[in-house]
Amino acid sequence: MKTAHNATSAPWENRDLYQHLDSADAYRKFIDFLLDAIVFIEDDCPPVAQRALATARDYWNNSATEAQLTQARVECIRYLQAKDEMRNPQKKEFQRVRAVLFLLYAEPRSDDIAELAQWFVMFMKNCGSSVSQLGKMFEVAFSN
Repeated sequence: MKTAHNATSAPWENRDLYQHLDSADAYRKFIDFLLDAIVFIEDDCPPVAQRALATARDYWNNSATEAQLTQARVECIRYLQAKDEMRNPQKKEFQRVRAVLFLLYAEPRSDDIAELAQWFVMFMKNCGSSVSQLGKMFEVAFSN
């Protein structure tokens, strides 16, 4: 059954883009989208998040282990806790680290790609990224 897609809806709400994929393929395409999109905030990320991004890129290119990916995630979470950023979620620093965290899970935290994308895009938007541009990038990642 095809899902209705409103032309004004965000691309990730168009389940036709990924519904035909098995969950592993859909998650990998989502990761590819994240890897492309994260460059908009990468230079402004704190060093812990920049190191985590390097680990994530290595992991998704098969040159780092899941243990290293998990360690990078733990370091980012500890950073947020130490800075008390969990209590001040509107700060851009918090938003950037939270966006990076999406790349630090070997398995999806949810089977709902739309939900994952909505959260990621919210963090990116709060850091000044264009939702329209992110939408186009999402469509490209899922059209390949």
